[in-house]
Formats: sequence, structure tokens, C-alpha cells
Amino acid sequence: ARTVMKQLKRGFGQAHLYVMGHDIVRDNPIPVTDIDLEFKQITVHDNDDIDELIAIDEWQISKSDTLKMLQKGQLCYAAKHQGHIISYVWVVIGEKFEDYYLRRELKQAPHEAYHWRSMTLPAFRGRGVMQYMNTRIDIELTQRFGKTYGLGWVRTNNKSMLRSVCKIGYKPVWR
Repeated sequence: ARTVMKQLKRGFGQAHLYVMGHDIVRDNPIPVTDIDLEFKQITVHDNDDIDELIAIDEWQISKSDTLKMLQKGQLCYAAKHQGHIISYVWVVIGEKFEDYYLRRELKQAPHEAYHWRSMTLPAFRGRGVMQYMNTRIDIELTQRFGKTYGLGWVRTNNKSMLRSVCKIGYKPVWR
């Protein structure tokens, strides 16, 4: 976490962010939601899912950039309800990467995973979808990649996302 924080101290615009961190635990129980969810990792071969992801993406990242991210090894996890994506979270597991939004090359320790580009459709917010997603992702990250610490950032004015990530154990580690 210190490595990422040092890199973020270099000034940029007027973005006010909390760097959030949490210990990744592999045996947390998967939260129960009041809606039927399918958990899926999106790959470069899931063209229909990628098109759907781009159509709902609040980040408005192009399909070509999204495909590049997947090809470079970033992980994209989605929750689907009745066959449609309602939530997604991107995760970087490499030790060095370019943050698309911050336009910075960041480095992380081998045991860390960087979460970003997360969103749940407004109609499904407040129903435990993000908690479900992050618990499932934590299990994947520990079992497949040996990760034990998760990092990400949230804009200081995004109160709903701050509440959501705090519910699953994230704590502010830097502003």
C-alpha cells in the first residue's frame, strides 16, 4: 500500500480520493442477496458480454481499450441477473500497471490486488450486490493468485460507494 500511496502523492488536477485497503480473506461466507445472481469472469472471448459491459459502463471506456486491458491480464468480474450484467469489478493482479483514470504507472507488492472500475446498475444498488461480488472476487484472488490484500480508490464525494466498500471491510488508508 505504501508504494501506491507514494506514487499518488505526485500532484494531479483536483481529484479528491480515498485509497481504500482491506485484508483479503478466502473463507468469508458469500452474502445472500434477494436477487438471483450469476458470477462470471469476463474474458476477451466473451464478445456479447463485452458489448453489454461497454453499453452500461459509467467509466465510458472504449471497447478497444477494454479489450487491451483484458489482453494485458486485468481481470473483469461481473454479476448477471436474468442473463444481463448488473454489476462489474475490475482487478489488476500484476505488480506494475498503468491506471487508466489516474494516468499513472502504479506498482504494488506481490501479495496485493488493485480493484477499480466498479459499478452496480442504479436499480440494483443497496441490495448487497457489490458485497456479493467482492466476497466472490476475494475467494478467487486468494485461491488462484495468492493475494492477501486489496487496494482501490473511491472519490471522497461518492458516499454510496464508500458505504458499500466499508461494509465489506475496506478502510481508508490514505487520502
